[in-house]
Amino acid sequence: MPLESRFSQLWTQCSTGSTDANTEDVWRHIHTYYGEKHRAYHTLRHIEYCLQALDLAANEVEQPSAVELSIWFHDIIYQPGRADNEQRSAEFFQTVSEGILPDTLRLHVTHLILATMHHHHNISPPTSSDSQFMVDIDLSSFGLEEDLFGENTQALRHEQPELSDEEFRRSTAAFFKSLLARQRIFYTAYFFEQLEDKARKNIKNALQHLI
Repeated sequence: MPLESRFSQLWTQCSTGSTDANTEDVWRHIHTYYGEKHRAYHTLRHIEYCLQALDLAANEVEQPSAVELSIWFHDIIYQPGRADNEQRSAEFFQTVSEGILPDTLRLHVTHLILATMHHHHNISPPTSSDSQFMVDIDLSSFGLEEDLFGENTQALRHEQPELSDEEFRRSTAAFFKSLLARQRIFYTAYFFEQLEDKARKNIKNALQHLI
């Protein structure tokens, strides 16, 4: 299913039905933001990959629609170098969904978006099942084949032109080491069993080139 059709179907199904769901305008925002020229990793390609990961684990997720909405919006605001992209993305979702989606769903999705702040070292680990799945889905690309993992790392480098090569190596290595320091990278049993070993191997290989 094309991405626009998939989003439109989800948005309409989740709406309260009492007002115009404004689906076309919301999709236009999604398409525009994820297509910004400064993006190389945080694009609709990343969203599509996350949706594929969700589809594989959908039977394990408590509220698949909430997790899917979180996937669509978790990186909609992305400015390199800013530490509040997730917060701003959550606020954007709150704005466009007001009066369209049920408030309980909006609150749940907002929490799931904020759970993806896993690159901030002082963020507490996710505790709810859906937030754990959301974080695992966002990190699932670490379990790709090594060449694809390398391409993603290069795309992330492209998004941070303000950093020198040394600064990028240092910050990326610190993040990679923080993942390896966890008892497990993936919180859910599903992604742990599927991707943990491959992700650790990819990160260790990448660190050899960064350090």
